[in-house]
Amino acid sequence: MKRNLIWSLLTGVLFGLALPPWGLGLFAYWCLVPLWVLLERTEDVSEALAWGLLTGLFVSFGTVPALGFAGLSDLLLSVVLSGLYFGLYAAAHVFLRRRLGAAAWALLPLVWVGIEFLRTFSGLAWTNLALTHMHMVTLAKGIPPLVVTLWLVLINVVVYQILMSIRHRARLPYLLAAILLLFLVPFCLNRCSTPKERDLDDGLHVARF
Repeated sequence: MKRNLIWSLLTGVLFGLALPPWGLGLFAYWCLVPLWVLLERTEDVSEALAWGLLTGLFVSFGTVPALGFAGLSDLLLSVVLSGLYFGLYAAAHVFLRRRLGAAAWALLPLVWVGIEFLRTFSGLAWTNLALTHMHMVTLAKGIPPLVVTLWLVLINVVVYQILMSIRHRARLPYLLAAILLLFLVPFCLNRCSTPKERDLDDGLHVARF
């Protein structure tokens, strides 16, 4: 119980610090790891729902300074509703793990993205993981925020797997290669967008001439 509370609080702190107004995006690369440690120790779906809800409350309260709600009741309602989405993910996580075992990790990133999609259309996007790296949307114009979310969740998955595989060193080279490739994605996007910007600058120069 006490350990689960620590994991839940740690997730809330790391996730909250990665979001505005704090903007410490570095924490977004592993903010989900403590939550997954908690969920991998949980066997009951309803218990997972409760821990997910609590974690979501920690995350939401950490971002309160960035919110501009008119009243306390609106603030509390939004915080609780946002927490429910974390609870929904936690319940789905444990359900899929019990059904699929280790194969569930192939679906869990998509589950997180799907829940973030629902949260966006319910007006509670202020705790979306993509907000920690919105500069990537401007890095390559037109990239959807949900793609940024998927990228971040995949990094979290690899970090988690690395930590869980320290005793199984045979897997580490593959995991380290995977995380290196994931971190190369922004660099590749930047390289792909640079020629377009240069073409635009050349066009403006010719027009001025």
